[in-house]
Amino acid sequence: MRSIIRAVQRDHGCRRPDAAQRTGPPGSGEEDPASGVVRCFGERPVPYDEPVEESGALVEPSPGELLAAARGAVAEGSPLIVAARNDAYAGFLRSLWLEHPELAVGLVMTTGDVVTPVGPGPGYHELSVDERGGVWRRESVPLELPEGEIPLGPDDVVLVSGGGKGFGHACAKALGEATGARLALFGRSEPDDDPALAADLGALTTDYAYEPADLGDSLAVAHAVRALEERLGQVTAIVHAGGVNRPARFSELKDGEIALHVAPKVGGLEALLAVVERPRLVVTFGSAAGRYGRACGSHVALANGLMRDRARKAGSLARRVLTIEWGSEGRCDLFLRLLAVPDLSGTVSVRTGEDPHPQK
Repeated sequence: MRSIIRAVQRDHGCRRPDAAQRTGPPGSGEEDPASGVVRCFGERPVPYDEPVEESGALVEPSPGELLAAARGAVAEGSPLIVAARNDAYAGFLRSLWLEHPELAVGLVMTTGDVVTPVGPGPGYHELSVDERGGVWRRESVPLELPEGEIPLGPDDVVLVSGGGKGFGHACAKALGEATGARLALFGRSEPDDDPALAADLGALTTDYAYEPADLGDSLAVAHAVRALEERLGQVTAIVHAGGVNRPARFSELKDGEIALHVAPKVGGLEALLAVVERPRLVVTFGSAAGRYGRACGSHVALANGLMRDRARKAGSLARRVLTIEWGSEGRCDLFLRLLAVPDLSGTVSVRTGEDPHPQK
């Protein structure tokens, strides 16, 4: 996986252990938080030589099962170990640990049937187990992004969920200006009822159309896409920027809060992929919390982690799939540059300065 780490420290108002206060990845040196320098990193597996424990683990839980298990772990002070095929749960688990550093929280990624939970002692532990039972962790390595050209042009129609306002709109506007592509935008609001939305749409200088639709309603999404295609032509690319983000401590989460965040991220992506046939490009906007966690953001992290996993599986439906995981600050110029890297598929993280790979 490729990561882009912006060395800026933020305080989300929740308790953090000291290990999460460092800027930059392990071994990279420190960045001046005021410098605003964007640094690029990839990852490689390295052997994990510390002791591990054989014990029970929660295997591929549903969001409801994960929430119940996490509540139990917090209440009892007991370990929470999740075994999975991928890193979809990583952000949720590390977010939980950032708020409750006294817990032992772990994610074990395995491709086989043998699961070796991590341990022992408090901390966040994230490991991979190979087919032979070898245990690995991930280490950051510097990465340079080559130059290239955005694979879109005036003949393309880019469908942008959440494209009416905010960062999704800003990126859509920049993409339209850079490529001449037509913009098929939709979001929850009506321009007649939302002056900010009307102003943002009025600032567009490229050909566009807008339709109101709720990402959580697949029929409404399908209707909106068909209406947009009637006006602009067949959609050839998808930018999924819509979603919900309501920060809250884990202890404050209500039963429906995770579903509220998962529905537009995962269900919304499903709805877009169901109605657009074989797009050339699919870009999803997640958050760095979805991979590396964030205090007061466990529910947001889980929604984005599950969306990242679903986006990976979209490779059979699209020529190129890229998940961009933004930190607290997004940059349209960086968005355009990422699209221009010809062989960049998978996940790229654009994030604030916490240590991305704490093991303890």
